[in-house]
Amino acid sequence: MGLDYSYSQPSQSETFGGDELDSEYNEVEALIQQDQAQLHYENAQPFVYPPQPEVEFGFPQICYCGSEPNIATSSDFRRYYTCDFF
Repeated sequence: MGLDYSYSQPSQSETFGGDELDSEYNEVEALIQQDQAQLHYENAQPFVYPPQPEVEFGFPQICYCGSEPNIATSSDFRRYYTCDFF
């Protein structure tokens, strides 16, 4: 039996496409960083709600149905806005 076997480990770039994987990984990593930077920029901007002419000082001036809202009183004497159609 005196057979000698010699094994060598193939390099990752030869067998498994290691060079290609690194470039793909770097590309994906760059895209992730770009997306994170864009989200950070967008989230840093304060959101400003547009003015709502139908609400003045927190009190509705126009109902969702288009009519004028009515003020009603609950059983515990709290006031709330209601609509004749709902």
